[in-house]
Amino acid sequence: MNRSRINLFLCFAAIPIVLHFYLLNQTIVNFPSWGDDFLFFELIEHAQKDSWTQMLAFLFKPHNQIHLLFFGKVFALLSYWVFGSLQIKYTIVAANLVLLGGISFLFFKYLKNQLHGIWHFAGIMCILFAPSASIDNYQLIGVLQHSGSLLFLTFIAYATATRKHPKTLLLAVAFYPLVSTEGWAMLPILAVYMLLTKHPLRKIVAFMAVLGLGIFAYFLAQHPQPGASNSILNILFQAPIALLTFLGNAAWPISDSFKIQINALLGALLFVLGIIFVRKNKHLEMPIILWLHVLATGAMICVGRSQGSSISTLILSERFHSYSSFALIGTYLLGIPLFNKSSVRRKLIGLTICLYFTGSFYYFTKGQDAFHNRLRADLTNAYQHASLLSYPAASNQISALMHANYFKVDSSDLLPCKLAIPLEYKALKDYSIENRNGQITLKFNALPEKKSKEDQRWLSIQSITHPDSTLLIAFVRDQENKPRVVHINSLQLTNLTQKNLWLFTQQANGKSETEYLGSIK
Repeated sequence: MNRSRINLFLCFAAIPIVLHFYLLNQTIVNFPSWGDDFLFFELIEHAQKDSWTQMLAFLFKPHNQIHLLFFGKVFALLSYWVFGSLQIKYTIVAANLVLLGGISFLFFKYLKNQLHGIWHFAGIMCILFAPSASIDNYQLIGVLQHSGSLLFLTFIAYATATRKHPKTLLLAVAFYPLVSTEGWAMLPILAVYMLLTKHPLRKIVAFMAVLGLGIFAYFLAQHPQPGASNSILNILFQAPIALLTFLGNAAWPISDSFKIQINALLGALLFVLGIIFVRKNKHLEMPIILWLHVLATGAMICVGRSQGSSISTLILSERFHSYSSFALIGTYLLGIPLFNKSSVRRKLIGLTICLYFTGSFYYFTKGQDAFHNRLRADLTNAYQHASLLSYPAASNQISALMHANYFKVDSSDLLPCKLAIPLEYKALKDYSIENRNGQITLKFNALPEKKSKEDQRWLSIQSITHPDSTLLIAFVRDQENKPRVVHINSLQLTNLTQKNLWLFTQQANGKSETEYLGSIK
């Protein structure tokens, strides 16, 4: 392939990468998107107060009883030292640059090593950076834990397949469990694979696997998981659908009602294609290792999330979408020899990948405003009232963050919502409330429509007895001629009695307005 065509395909490959970072910058703000992110504020507290021995102990302290997250903690700590404060937004961007950049480089090296056409790199970038399947990379703990895990997985698979960098490979295998829990699963998978393929490092890795499994078993015994799990029979019944759903989470979010079925269908398709491609191309070691590990990770998550009535629903969590992207990438890599057999196949696959990326971009942008609006509402509530409505967090924890010397609030992200007292109270009409285990869903069947499509709107909840107490929540959907829904999961707001509800609108020109909707007595 001549140089001009190589440059052209590299430019195509750059499009999804540039778009990813543009969307990332436009969407996130300097505030935690999930309660797990508060771990990193606790990390900075320890860094400022602890001795080095106490700090080292905290770096190895498990998160949620089982996740070590040593790698993520160290990355966040380095980010804090570089920026001079804990900048969540910049740390997320930096982690995306380093981790996804490393993954991209390794895939490029593998394709070059296998003498595959450079245009395949553009296809893999379209999958890796598909917007609707990359939402986990918009969250601090998500990108540090899961994308960090996938970087280690990619390097281990690459080094194993190419027989290069043996010392670095052993270090990566040993360090992987300190990145994420699925690193423990890599040990037996890699040991068995190396024994079957007679890899030069098979004896060392086999010893590491036995030692690692022993340590993991001891670790689980010391940190038993809380809560009552499902019966073994129930887990086995749900596990196949849950695993297929996990593998297919990169599917377009076409329907909320049939999300499990759609994702499970894509997962089943990838699984079948993976088996077919492996039977035809058993020498493609890197994608085979990727596939085996994604399957093992899915199985671990199905078992680990076996609490509750439906494992499949839990598997839908956005924090697992990156693994599904890797299942898709692994399938793609396995199919390359078949794709290369004719120009028609190459064009068809290229068109399919472009269509997939375009659809993923379309569905992401439909929900992008809701995600951004949620983060701004969370920041405003935390800053003004030490409260959060999107996920539970204690008021003293939120207040400590807002007043911490290592955290700075960007005032441009705050919502300037100031409410008066209604001149005349009226009952709220045409709505429904569902309160399930403290999580409130409020549905409006008829709200005033937007004056402009560019307007951004929030529901403002004002206490009747304390009018100065006002909290904001973003709409899950704010689409024309459809019901508007908000979800509240909060320790500070547990019911909606004695509340005035307002519609707060911020227009594209920066002006804002409020409209009284009614009261709930």
